[in-house]
Amino acid sequence: MKKWKWSLIIIVVALIIGGIVWHKTHQKKALGSTVSIWVVGEEPTNIAPLMSEFEKQNPGVTVVVQYVPWDSAVTKLLTAILSNTTPDISIVGSTDLAYFQSLGVLENLKPYMESPNSLIHESDFIPSTIESNQYSGGTYGLPWIFGAKIAFYRTDLMEQAGFDTFPTTWEGVEKLCEAEKQNGVKYPVLLPFNSATIFYSFLHDNNTGIINASGNSLVATPQFKVAAEQYLTFNQKGLAPLSVDEDSAQLFAEGQVGILFANPWEDQLLDQAAGTAFRAKWSTALVPGKNGSISDLGGNDLVMFKASKNKENAFKLMAFLTSPEIEYQYYKETGIPPTNIKGWNYLPNTPFNQVAKQQVYASVVQLNIPQNEKLESQIVQSLQNVIYKQQTLDQALSSLNIKVNKIMKNEDDDE
Repeated sequence: MKKWKWSLIIIVVALIIGGIVWHKTHQKKALGSTVSIWVVGEEPTNIAPLMSEFEKQNPGVTVVVQYVPWDSAVTKLLTAILSNTTPDISIVGSTDLAYFQSLGVLENLKPYMESPNSLIHESDFIPSTIESNQYSGGTYGLPWIFGAKIAFYRTDLMEQAGFDTFPTTWEGVEKLCEAEKQNGVKYPVLLPFNSATIFYSFLHDNNTGIINASGNSLVATPQFKVAAEQYLTFNQKGLAPLSVDEDSAQLFAEGQVGILFANPWEDQLLDQAAGTAFRAKWSTALVPGKNGSISDLGGNDLVMFKASKNKENAFKLMAFLTSPEIEYQYYKETGIPPTNIKGWNYLPNTPFNQVAKQQVYASVVQLNIPQNEKLESQIVQSLQNVIYKQQTLDQALSSLNIKVNKIMKNEDDDE
């Protein structure tokens, strides 16, 4: 009897030990088949169906999603980097990609895309969107959403002001705004004075930028000053407010705003504000420019962290999300156009989509360097100092020139 009991105990212990080994083995296998992704700023209802579809197409692979608000994204990612708890994949802003790669934490995706069996290649993307992901000879992200501003304008207000077509130069836009102002339009144009996205178009139009190829400031050049004067004129003449408290889409629908410069998905916001019938009263055009239209390219990118333990499936998910079919599915939910060239084949060939596509091809990345955010912040602050009459333009540019050079030499004090 005792012998039987000991035999039973031995069998039970063996089963327990065997069960523990089986559990750990399969737990490791399950973890190896899990891809974690931080979705920054996106609506869960829009992204969740895409993850479910990926899991369906890839049995055994589980996607773990964490949603992160934009205002805390960089801080959370830096904390994860320091604690070695980064996800496999994350969405990051295009202007942040070079900064994160300067820390050496992003996986170079170029070898993945150059593989003969790769599901996605650099040539699959609109050139400007993939260029925004390239830094120091590598490609450290895949373009997920692009932000290339286009002009939304009220056709009825334009015609009442005596213009048959939307101007193709900033001088022409200024004249249109002056005419609309005389007709009682409260805000002829809204310019984003809290960012430099449209100001960069003025720089492009004057054949200049913020720094030269050597990293030295161009702020003290005559061309930079001319661009600043043209940009600030819209506010100084009362044609563009520094900011508005009301919803810009609603103001546009009410006829209090004549021109908006916004991303292509603004059309859905306008539909929400005034209904689809309102489309008969507005149209879109390329960003003006005497030397051709140039829009500053921003957006969101998908990156993989070097610390990822499941890089094969992580890249597979990235390729899936940026495939033409899935980008089109996402477009139907959000109105955000594809970065994948073939994705545009699914879109209706409407005048609106033609403008959006033409604009993204006529877009450039102003600065794809780690110092981008600091430089833009100083530019915005300097231009606002002139608007608030805290400095003259010459004073503001003189100070900005010093700050830009300090930032590029990593000598800035963050003040």
